[in-house]
Amino acid sequence: MNSEIRIQQLVEKHELERVISLEKEIWGNATPVHQTYTTVKNGGLMLGAFDKDILVGFSYGFAAYDGKEVYLYSHMLGITPSYQKMGLGMKLKLKQAEIAEQMGYTKMKWTFDPLQSLNAYLNLAKLGAVGMTYKENYYGEMKDGLNQGMPSDRMIIEWDWNRWSSVDVRKVVDDQLLLREVNGNPVMVDIDQLLHEEEYFVTIPNNILELKKEDLQKALEWRMKTREVFLSLFKQGFKAKHFIRDSNRPFGYFYFSK
Repeated sequence: MNSEIRIQQLVEKHELERVISLEKEIWGNATPVHQTYTTVKNGGLMLGAFDKDILVGFSYGFAAYDGKEVYLYSHMLGITPSYQKMGLGMKLKLKQAEIAEQMGYTKMKWTFDPLQSLNAYLNLAKLGAVGMTYKENYYGEMKDGLNQGMPSDRMIIEWDWNRWSSVDVRKVVDDQLLLREVNGNPVMVDIDQLLHEEEYFVTIPNNILELKKEDLQKALEWRMKTREVFLSLFKQGFKAKHFIRDSNRPFGYFYFSK
């Protein structure tokens, strides 16, 4: 990644208008400026990542309240395709936390697709955030290139950046693997009504987008099997604490513990 990339707050209408074209490039649609402008003037935060004068990434969050506490809800993070997989997502998140703390926030929440292994690795392993719960088809049918054809299931993440939560788990314990891969297919073990161990692992494909293109039915099977396992784990009080990813292998592993 170009060392000259800078990340800065976007607060004026003409700055926020530049995000629209990037959103459309990534997802095919965009958030109206009247909404983002109102948000950043009322406790929200928009960051832009620039290579010289070219906007190559952004993050967008707004003030949220769940009935108990106020936090920054990090709704979107987007990076132009040619700048992805270069560590820019991590830089945007860290800058977001830095400025959010200056604004008075102590915690951030967001959702992500738990079948997106790069996002799982960033959120759980690199940032130390915690997966708290799971929502089935959270956004309903989505027609953008990343989500089309699959239920929009999401994992809810909490990140207290001043309290490192991720654990250093490097090896999968085979008899604690609730969902494994057999010839590329998801195979689930019988889950008792009560999960008796203190920790478990769940397999996911490392590249769900490629799998969708090659075999949509198999990708859907991974969605449904992981959904069943994740819901069971969260129901029994487990949290997603880590993600093991090896770019040389076709599968990654969630680590859950109480």
